[in-house]
This record gives sequence, C-alpha cells and structure tokens, in this order.
Amino acid sequence: MKEVGEKVKQASSVIREQFLLHGVSVREWALARGFSVALVYAVLAGKSKASRGKSYEIAIALGMLEHPKVEVIPAFVNDVHLHRRQQKLLQERPMT
Repeated sequence: MKEVGEKVKQASSVIREQFLLHGVSVREWALARGFSVALVYAVLAGKSKASRGKSYEIAIALGMLEHPKVEVIPAFVNDVHLHRRQQKLLQERPMT
C-alpha cells in the first residue's frame, strides 16, 4: 500500500492550497461532510495511510485518491455489508 500513501502525500499540498485559494477551512469542509476534523487533518498530514475506512473515504472525497471501479463484489464483502445493515437497523429501532 505504499502507492496509496505516496499519492496522498503528493496531493496534500495541492489540496491545502485549494482550501486557501477558495477561503474554505479544513474544519468547515470536514464538518460539512460529516467527517472528523482531526482525521481530515491526519489524512492531509500523511499521518493516516488512507488505505481503508473513514480515512480512505476522506482521501476520496478530497480527490486525493480515485474511487476504484469494482465490477463484482466478493461474497465475503456482501456478508460484511449485510451484517452492518442489520446492526444499523437494530440501533435505529426505537426501544419500547
């Protein structure tokens, strides 16, 4: 995953420059997108690998990485997605 980390580092300075140029703070952007401000700063600083999870989502949203085009989702990934949906539904169900 060195390639992912290297792309993020190269894009970081360009992204920061764009924030300054357009008068938008990193904090404002993070809050508007629902991301942790600290995690966005960690991605921009290269302290987070941005290879999966929220940091990966942040890097994609910032344009630091391209979203991969996946044609077929493996069965084990579908199992995890199903489990997550079930957990979310359980959490959202009102307690009576």
